[in-house]
Amino acid sequence: MISMDKTYKTRDGCDVRIACVNAGSNAPVVAVVNDETMVYAADGRFFSAIQRESVWDLIEVSPFADFKIDDPVMVRDSDGHAWQPRYFAGINPIGTPQTFSFGNTKWTNKDSALMQWQQCRHPTAEELAS
Repeated sequence: MISMDKTYKTRDGCDVRIACVNAGSNAPVVAVVNDETMVYAADGRFFSAIQRESVWDLIEVSPFADFKIDDPVMVRDSDGHAWQPRYFAGINPIGTPQTFSFGNTKWTNKDSALMQWQQCRHPTAEELAS
């Protein structure tokens, strides 16, 4: 189901802005793609008479799409915990961010397990400098 709180692109990579998700029963999703208003089924399929895969179908963009393996990141498990510096190790199959254990990188993390985190972000310039 398409959600207002997630980011999407079309199957061919166009940026999408979701305008509403409750417009009607057959095509409840209204989105703006390349300055054009388009309608979609609830699952993100482009709404047309031809019910097949389309380049206009909506694809969810991972919030970690711009993170690369070994990027420095700041992580924590909840708002009440302090941010900790680590190195990005990807996302697990359910979309949770992972880092290498004990400040390791891909190259140095030979036998250690990966750590899962609830929150992950890029560090600020000040955090990188310290």
